[in-house]
Amino acid sequence: MTSTRSDKQIKAGLHRIKVLRAWTWGVWLAFLPLFFLYGIFQIPGWLTIPIGLLWLCSWFVMALISLFSRCPACHNFFFLKGNLLFGNVFTRKCLNCGIPLNYREKKSSKDSVKANGDVHKNIN
Repeated sequence: MTSTRSDKQIKAGLHRIKVLRAWTWGVWLAFLPLFFLYGIFQIPGWLTIPIGLLWLCSWFVMALISLFSRCPACHNFFFLKGNLLFGNVFTRKCLNCGIPLNYREKKSSKDSVKANGDVHKNIN
């Protein structure tokens, strides 16, 4: 069982992975509004390639940072299994230890009794 401090570290690490995933998808999906704005504002043709390359490079960097994120529980790559030959960027749990992105701290039995308000629950 993990201590409270390591549970907080795990939650913080998983939150970081969720934020990286959100930014990666946000940059990827930003293509549609950027393309729409490009048509509205009639940007000069010579800016098309630099803007497109900037968008593509920023997405690529975010995708690599997200892909090579380390799991805070097992310290292996979160989205890659074993020797980097198998991966899944759509997974919602670590491919090595199986910890989910929506990990919640485990409460002790005393905390659950207090939360439920049922003091006599654990008495035989």
